[in-house]
Amino acid sequence: MATRLLSPSFGGPAIVLGLIVAVCGFAWAFRRSYAKQGRAGGPAPVADVRWWPLLVLAAILVVALVIRLAGLDAKGLSHPEIYIPGLDLPAGSEPPPRHDFFPALYWHFFFETHPFGYYMAMLAWTKLFGATVVTIRLPEAILGALSIPLIYHIGKLLFGTLTGLIAAAMLALHGFHIFWSQSARMYAPGGLLGLLATVLLLEYVQRPQQRKWLGPAYALTVVACAMTVEFAWAVLAMHAIWAILDKSRARLLIPVIAITALAAMPMMSQEVVAARTDKAPRPTLAFLEDYFSFGFLLQHGAYPDSMPIPGPSRWFQLAAFCVSLPLLLLGIHRTLVAPREVAAVAPAEAVVDLSVLDLIPLALGAWFVMLGVALMTNRHRGVMFAVTILPLLALAVPKVAAIASDLIARFLPRFGWERGPVLMPLLALLPPIGIFIVSFEVPLTAPRAFVIFAPYFLILTAAGADVLFANRVMAVVVGAALLAIFVPSIPLAKRMPTSPRDYKGFAEAIHAHMVPDDTILVRIHNWRYTPLLYYLRHDRMALHVPDPRTPRVGAGCIWRIYFDGDLYFDAKSPELSAYHQTAEVKALRSNAWRFCPN
Repeated sequence: MATRLLSPSFGGPAIVLGLIVAVCGFAWAFRRSYAKQGRAGGPAPVADVRWWPLLVLAAILVVALVIRLAGLDAKGLSHPEIYIPGLDLPAGSEPPPRHDFFPALYWHFFFETHPFGYYMAMLAWTKLFGATVVTIRLPEAILGALSIPLIYHIGKLLFGTLTGLIAAAMLALHGFHIFWSQSARMYAPGGLLGLLATVLLLEYVQRPQQRKWLGPAYALTVVACAMTVEFAWAVLAMHAIWAILDKSRARLLIPVIAITALAAMPMMSQEVVAARTDKAPRPTLAFLEDYFSFGFLLQHGAYPDSMPIPGPSRWFQLAAFCVSLPLLLLGIHRTLVAPREVAAVAPAEAVVDLSVLDLIPLALGAWFVMLGVALMTNRHRGVMFAVTILPLLALAVPKVAAIASDLIARFLPRFGWERGPVLMPLLALLPPIGIFIVSFEVPLTAPRAFVIFAPYFLILTAAGADVLFANRVMAVVVGAALLAIFVPSIPLAKRMPTSPRDYKGFAEAIHAHMVPDDTILVRIHNWRYTPLLYYLRHDRMALHVPDPRTPRVGAGCIWRIYFDGDLYFDAKSPELSAYHQTAEVKALRSNAWRFCPN
């Protein structure tokens, strides 16, 4: 009986059962949380009714949207963008064509190295609006621009209106954020979801009357973020640390964070099954310098070491670092000396004593889902079964967090600092530095993944600039310096290609030399070639693996394609022994040869 239950055929039913139980457990846990909390708490904060900040914010948002929408199709597709479902690809490509829900879900969950939620959302998008270069990049541009109101709201809550506006302007003109807002990748949407989760958490503390819906909204946002980017877990961890550092805040927030962690736990299975250790380079001090320069403001492109276009000068990079670091230190000093956050979002005296029994249905549902995933795959199967214990361990989170917050409340006053570090330094500094240290063992320092942390870094530097803006002369000097650094990052982001290979231009050059009877031979199951397949004529193409037994292809001429790094390419393939070369097309890290029968 046990062997039958642990067979792969039980995986699907276990996932379905787990999802049903998890949804019911999610609703039950929040219902119990709100019932035990009652209606304790003070009045909601008074809203700021001034209009001029909203008008300035609207202008900043328009600028951000225009910059991100302009030239969406100017750059050719990169090989990661080709993984968007719905694109027109020939059979046999890597990735394969994905136009239907369940095949796309299965493939992206078990074979794609990034969280599958982003791709499933993009499948729905391409079903509605089609799959072209513009349509697959449009959601990222819109969501990247919509991060502007969120960063403003966080800055305003914690430091004041001017800090929020400065941070919003910084993000609007941030070349690194613009670059990834114009790429069909998950990083700009993940950054927006991280900001939204932080906004909802702060509002949950401030607005006791709205907690009934703010709690579930926060949890669902974090789950969506975990289904979009891997570092969503770091954001959730920083939220938990921030809650634990204040005893009264911990009693209010830790139950919500525990429910959220349990709801997102099944994503751990997907991250294990698709785990890779070669997604990022080894860490260097240059990585930290780039991050501490306004959150990778001048990091040029997805593959900076192989870009055909030079990046910013070394002097300009040093200037950005020398302006960013003092503003960062001023912002940190401001949070520690006079943390507005403590007064603005001091939690109401509400105690949420959520018991283990209240969390068991949700934990059980998450466990069934993770068990079903483990049964359906043979990849890392021992680790997959091991991680299924995580939902059971998470049941202890509220009790452990309560003990930790009691200890912190007891020992921090001895150091003369009762409140502990506040939220922005935690989010802006602790995850990047921690990931940098861990990357010496497991490389994780891919700058694109840090889009989720860059807005918090900007809020801290904006808080520092806000201090200097109190003096009119310093306001002019600092404002001019920020514009002189941020504005040049925009053309830098615009001219940097999304890939070290120009697939679009390469395909156009091949088409210019083709004649009606030509056939294109392209290697099958190789991601380097797939973006080219999107641009080439599918009716004139034959996918193949070089093999001496491969028959000759028709009587016309044949095109052979080569990209650097293809270790299995044979330039003198036996099937071409009766052909001679008549043309050659060269591009960056790419070659194509035309062979005709002798």
